[in-house]
Amino acid sequence: MYDVAEHELPAPLLADSDAEKGVIGCMVAGDEHVAKAAKLLKPEHFYDQLNRAMFESMVESNSADRVRLLTTLKKRKGFGYDTGAVVLRIQESEGLIPSAHNLTFYVEPVIEFAQKRALRDALNKAQSGLNDGLPFTEIAGGFDSVLTDDESSKRSDDEHKDQLVDLLDYLEKCQSGEVDPMGVPFGFQDLDHMTRGIKPGDMFVVAARPGVGKTTFGLNVAAHAAMNCGKGVMFFSLEMDHRQIHKRILAARTKIDLRRLETKGALRNNELQQVGLHTAAMRKSNLRVYDKPGMKLYDIRALCRSEVKERGIDLIVIDYLQLVKCSGFRPSERVQEVTEISVSIKNLARELGVGILVLAQVNRESARAERRPRMSDIRECGAVEQDADSVMILHQPDPEESLVELVIDKQRNGNTGSIKLVFEKEINRFRDDSPFSD
Repeated sequence: MYDVAEHELPAPLLADSDAEKGVIGCMVAGDEHVAKAAKLLKPEHFYDQLNRAMFESMVESNSADRVRLLTTLKKRKGFGYDTGAVVLRIQESEGLIPSAHNLTFYVEPVIEFAQKRALRDALNKAQSGLNDGLPFTEIAGGFDSVLTDDESSKRSDDEHKDQLVDLLDYLEKCQSGEVDPMGVPFGFQDLDHMTRGIKPGDMFVVAARPGVGKTTFGLNVAAHAAMNCGKGVMFFSLEMDHRQIHKRILAARTKIDLRRLETKGALRNNELQQVGLHTAAMRKSNLRVYDKPGMKLYDIRALCRSEVKERGIDLIVIDYLQLVKCSGFRPSERVQEVTEISVSIKNLARELGVGILVLAQVNRESARAERRPRMSDIRECGAVEQDADSVMILHQPDPEESLVELVIDKQRNGNTGSIKLVFEKEINRFRDDSPFSD
């Protein structure tokens, strides 16, 4: 009888031993090569344990001195190689390379095989998760982290001089008018003047007590960007379905009361025409609403990566932060979970080169208080204050009045302050109160 187990091919060795030795050979050639290798690689990129230990020791001491390398290795806890093995490895590595200036050519296969090993481990973990009956999002999250690490390692290859050339090119284009430094505009004159819009890679947080209009604000910004400025916009609604979202956009655009839109016979002929025209404009715009309930962080990241490549997205709006979930956290670890979500959203903005507007709730204690909320009042805030490029608070001093204060509590690239908006709740719209108010 044919035994499958006996005839299985051995798993391929996911490592390039010569490339690893090539890196070591370059590093022992001079301190400058040690510094360059340290910028391009991490210890975990090495498969061979001796190569890894030698790399780590030279990076720690920032030196290519061989005596110092041997001394450092002897002090390592659990190091299982004698001096002869280290000397032999140095000789082998030096004999492989024609020039230490070829370092980057050896680095590429070392990183690629490390990525393949990480993917293999993720596949094995996924198989175990499937066998154990784990949820899909938790299993898929392992692949998401592998892809994210891959993108991060690619970005780390930028050279200092290339970054400065890129900066000079950008500034020259700003001076000539070829590039507009304005990001995606909010659609409010005072706010756009103070912030210059949401720029690629920025994470803006807008927080408010329930009922003050954070969803309305997010929808106004999303609709203005998509329909007035021709931007690509993704709106993640974790609280309302798409019908409620589109109805609110329609009310704000047509200035027709939300209730009248749904009341039998309440609309006049000219209003019906307005509804038809604005609905057609919404259909043509590059605004997409994602309303899947219980959406996980993994789902949001996967959709964003796909849509940015396919449709050219300029702005992502998430409504709202505290409804996003992240696999692997217990209910008692909610603050840590929100911290992970916040960091991931900021990293996603930078990775995709897209501005992200995140809506959030302030905590219950602040919601009961009469004082103006601060960014420290954001519910389960975790690291939101540190991660965001700007934190803004919507505050309605008098619930009976339509005047709302938008407080810019933090702005990494500009001044803090406040502006006044009018909240027209019946038509789901904010508008400027008076331009350039303090």
